[in-house]
Amino acid sequence: LAFNLMAAFAVGMAGAVFLLLVKLSGSPVRRALDGSIRSSLKLRSPEERGMLQPLARQIRVFEMEGAIFFGTADRLQVDVEALPGHSRYLILDFRRVTEIDASGAKALQTICQTAADRNLQVVLRHLREDEGHGRALHAFGIPASIQVLYWFADLDRALEWCEDSLMGRQRYE
Repeated sequence: LAFNLMAAFAVGMAGAVFLLLVKLSGSPVRRALDGSIRSSLKLRSPEERGMLQPLARQIRVFEMEGAIFFGTADRLQVDVEALPGHSRYLILDFRRVTEIDASGAKALQTICQTAADRNLQVVLRHLREDEGHGRALHAFGIPASIQVLYWFADLDRALEWCEDSLMGRQRYE
């Protein structure tokens, strides 16, 4: 290959296509957790912790990474649809997401519709309306599907909101 430039170019292109296909076939979910593994840092009374402990598995956290686009969006939808039926809150963590395109935003809208049918609230983490991904999602019309009320700057606040909602629901039902 050192002497044949065309062959070297062809091998390089084939390698790039292979790497792209590998990336397209993967899931953007780096790690999936539930509320019993990672809880908020809010100080709670022993009674509240006791009430929250059996409910915490209803909170799911998807730590995502890479780009959310047509190749990974379908896989994300499959991962959401595979969540256990008892899940009530899904936190999508955008901290390691590098890019979101229109097809990724459309997938988020579809995920929200599917989640609403399952009584599952989608919560977004590491997003601000006025910065980076938040501006892109605004441009794609995501606030119509996921209100800005459910966008949180950090995971602790998102978890705390979900935990408080679970405990509030449990107290008044």
